[in-house]
Amino acid sequence: MVPALARLMDCRQALSQVVSVGNDGLLSIRALAELVKRLMNPDAYFSFVSCEEAYSVGFEDLGSHQSYLSHMRQLIGSGGACSTNNNVRGAGTHIGAVPTQ
Repeated sequence: MVPALARLMDCRQALSQVVSVGNDGLLSIRALAELVKRLMNPDAYFSFVSCEEAYSVGFEDLGSHQSYLSHMRQLIGSGGACSTNNNVRGAGTHIGAVPTQ
């Protein structure tokens, strides 16, 4: 994953582009929240708020996000998928959280 990010950062064609770097899986916001809870803090709880409250008036919720690695592969010629579990653990560790076993 890190080599792919480094190649994207050096790719002029990638400037101002939205590029998925995780994996090709479909994931709802709820499923992601449940995964974060399971991997990082089983004692955490969910709080449901409207999109307007969380973001701003006019925000359109996608409901779920389908990530495609094909754009990254077009830009840099390759790019391996990274599991969502590893991405969650890495992000959590980056902010000082300790993953559960």
